[in-house]
Amino acid sequence: MKHRFVLLCALAALLAAVWLLLRTPAPPALSANARALVLGDSFLSALAAGDPNALARNAVEQAASAGASCILCPADAGEGFLRQLSRRAAREEMAVGLVAASDAPLPDGIPLAGRWVQEESGYAPLEEGLPRFDQPDETGAFYAAWACGTLEGTVAAVWNGPSYTGLLAQLETAAPPDVSLHIPADPAIRLPAAGYITSSDTCWVSGTADPSAPADLNGTPVTVNAGGFWGAAVPLAEGENTFTLTQNGVSSTLVVTRIPPTGGTVEGPFADDSVPAPEGAGVKITSSLASLLADPADASSILQTVYAGACAPVLESRQVQVGAQLTYAYRTAGGWVRSSDCALTDSGVCTVTAVRREVSAREERLLFAGGSPAVLAERTDTSLTLTLAGASYDGQLPAGGFGGALTAGEGGLVLTLTCDSGALWGWGVDYTDEGTVITLRRPPRLSTDPARPLEGLVVLLDPGHGGEDLGAMGPAGADGAAEKDLNLAAANAAAARLRQMGATVELTRTGDTFPTLAQRSELLRQTKPDIFVSVHHNSMPLDRDLWGTSGVECYSFYPSGQALAGYLTAEVSACTGRADRGAKEDYFYVTRSDLCPAVLLEVGFVPNPDEFAACSDPATLHRTGWAIAAGIRRAVLGAGE
Repeated sequence: MKHRFVLLCALAALLAAVWLLLRTPAPPALSANARALVLGDSFLSALAAGDPNALARNAVEQAASAGASCILCPADAGEGFLRQLSRRAAREEMAVGLVAASDAPLPDGIPLAGRWVQEESGYAPLEEGLPRFDQPDETGAFYAAWACGTLEGTVAAVWNGPSYTGLLAQLETAAPPDVSLHIPADPAIRLPAAGYITSSDTCWVSGTADPSAPADLNGTPVTVNAGGFWGAAVPLAEGENTFTLTQNGVSSTLVVTRIPPTGGTVEGPFADDSVPAPEGAGVKITSSLASLLADPADASSILQTVYAGACAPVLESRQVQVGAQLTYAYRTAGGWVRSSDCALTDSGVCTVTAVRREVSAREERLLFAGGSPAVLAERTDTSLTLTLAGASYDGQLPAGGFGGALTAGEGGLVLTLTCDSGALWGWGVDYTDEGTVITLRRPPRLSTDPARPLEGLVVLLDPGHGGEDLGAMGPAGADGAAEKDLNLAAANAAAARLRQMGATVELTRTGDTFPTLAQRSELLRQTKPDIFVSVHHNSMPLDRDLWGTSGVECYSFYPSGQALAGYLTAEVSACTGRADRGAKEDYFYVTRSDLCPAVLLEVGFVPNPDEFAACSDPATLHRTGWAIAAGIRRAVLGAGE
């Protein structure tokens, strides 16, 4: 009888255990429309002195009352508490994610951003290579849910700095943009294009292949990376060179022709129909954007940038050779302008009849009625001097936030503004029916809403190339994703994250179209963004081995863009693992604006098969977009310091 009773008790215990096992639900997943309760520093302080079980219950109750569907907990909360929290949250159909705090390792000593799976607690890994966030409004919840869609209780991200107890992070309910690209998979030589002719003794040949099977080029094995891309630098003999890729019985052939280097014979220059300027004449800019040059024969010797409609007196005419053409250039107070960028007028002088000043929170507008003089700038950290070429005025400057004074100068009317370092974000000029409008802009500031730190910021993203302009070519060739496609995908990913952070985002193109450089520049002037980023991917000549060509670089023309360029290269480099080639200076057309920080970002080198594989990978594209947004945020944060 006693044995029977023991057996019945054991059976009952077994049934109870099975019932409890079946009753415990599987941990739910974090998703892109999650509302997260974030447990912060004060919670950790309470945990150190309190009952983990009671605090886990309290956290779940707080999350439920706030309408949260997941809880993000610092990874250093302790293994015991994490187990309690995970089990209680699962019963309420809530997900649990980890936020790594400062440089503390994750449980079991696994380093930050490492892979950590503990099935009993329901945690699963997030892919490596996450960007670092330095402020509490950059919680890992945003990146984790946005980038991956569904997460099985995730190691969300690195979260440095102070945190806020009970911070509710509302994630976007919309799905992230589709940034998948067409990549052909069949074995083929795709770069260079058919009929390629070169004078080099080396040619970079690349294409696609099956990474699980051997492939050879003219009998020599080639390395195929995990993305299905390969490349090889091959020697060229003079004349036709035939290359055949073979894999799994399939072959692809390309003929590259090497010709002797061209000689130095240049045809004599021919004159265009431009003429010297008559005495007392002026010029009116006809190009959307034109350069005033120190040397009229050197397009890179830019002194000033002027816009369509600007007028100035001509001080001197000179015939110069540009390429194989002889043309006239005209010297103004700000430098030489070529005849192709302007038209001659009877006079370049004007009289300003009135000056009006309009002041708002972040802008001042100065209207100079009467004429459209070219505006020439000299800018330092604490001053801006603008010369209205050929203009005169007898009145006074109305009072305003930036102060300043008007004086008569040798080249025209001089407006001198003095301001504290960093107080001037940018300036611009427009020509209207009323006259010349000069806009002075103060720096933007991060908003006080931690979930939308970029509220009020206007960003213009410019996906480079488009339409028939493919841009740089990678191993996918013309049949697959080209630079224009990578640019649009990365810009869309950045736009999605920026909007999630509260910014207003415009793009110069949203599809496979080709806005001209002038149209892109004009859109910048019309939109008047706080930040302009032209998104590109880099290339190199096909006369060398390109496996090792890698990295991120960013270009600005004006000093106002240098800090933004540095932040962008640092963030994209940290996020993707590519070399940070740094902030550089060059005169790209779209960066020729001082209205706001304006830069051209080169995300990576597409001829490199490894870099192309990463640049075209959807998850990496999303991370790149996040890094661009993080760089922009750092630029705004820096403006407020």
